[in-house]
Amino acid sequence: MKEISELGVGRRRFLRLGKAVSVVVLLCRGLFGVEEKPERRYFNVPEGKAINTLKLAVKQAKVEIIMSAEVVKNVRTRKIKGPFTPIEAFNQMLRDTQLSVLQHEDSGVFTIKKIGEKRSSFPTQSDTRKASSASID
Repeated sequence: MKEISELGVGRRRFLRLGKAVSVVVLLCRGLFGVEEKPERRYFNVPEGKAINTLKLAVKQAKVEIIMSAEVVKNVRTRKIKGPFTPIEAFNQMLRDTQLSVLQHEDSGVFTIKKIGEKRSSFPTQSDTRKASSASID
């Protein structure tokens, strides 16, 4: 491999060129929607009550989840064992139940909801503002 000095380019110019190439690569990834694939993790979760098994899966996936105890009450999940992405693991566990999992695009946080629910069972910021302004009056 050639030394920088052998290329006829000064060290500073070489470093600036390297930074420029890095910026172009990052911009192209953003423009063309190249996304990193979610990391596969090993899961070993027994079948059981959703409130317990989902907590265990969340710990193994090292992700955040929002779920209502009322929504998962009386639901049993399937066992999973092996390498999965978090969304694959949750989908496998919740198969044949009335629950589904969604992942927020920006934050990556997962939400468990009943199939057919059009909106999350958790209040949004606008709901919170409406509730707080109503209680002030």
